[in-house]
Amino acid sequence: MAFGNLNTGAITVNAGTLAFSADSQLGAIPSSATPAAITLGGATLQANANVTIAANRGITETAVSTLAAASGTTLTYTGQIAGGYGVNIAGAGTVTLNAPGAISGNVSLNSGTLDLAMYGSALNFAPVVGGNVTLGNGTAAVTLKMGTDGSTSATRTQELNGANVLTFANGGYGATFDLNGSIHSRWQIVQALD
Repeated sequence: MAFGNLNTGAITVNAGTLAFSADSQLGAIPSSATPAAITLGGATLQANANVTIAANRGITETAVSTLAAASGTTLTYTGQIAGGYGVNIAGAGTVTLNAPGAISGNVSLNSGTLDLAMYGSALNFAPVVGGNVTLGNGTAAVTLKMGTDGSTSATRTQELNGANVLTFANGGYGATFDLNGSIHSRWQIVQALD
């Protein structure tokens, strides 16, 4: 979308890529949290500039979908992605998710950087990602950043669900795990030797 969007209703994308350069291009910002303001059914939502999607603009998945940021840009989302399907992270830029309970399903980081920094106190909140996280697909370098912003008294990082698995796919080719804080003792970190 190259210009402002006059849409005042929900957006549904079932295939292909919806590329945008400003949150306003996604239509009017809902006045309260709206779970299906954007519905992705196997599609890609891609930021082509530094963009923060309004937290009230809820995203619902009806199939595994992709969040992407173009090279040199950051896509930030502090809302929640409903539907329980997995989320792929792609693009050469950075996707930042920092809301408690942002993603209930699994995340595959296929390219670029995923920043899961939860700001403020990380204790007593749902994790940012409730499912498993897979780093890399063997074809592109990826970076997973985790940890609080340093302004919290939290004693552990809670960006991932402690019972789930962090996998370095394809032998961990080009994968970087940047942890700012301590690791939850129940995490499983595995290296898949493909």
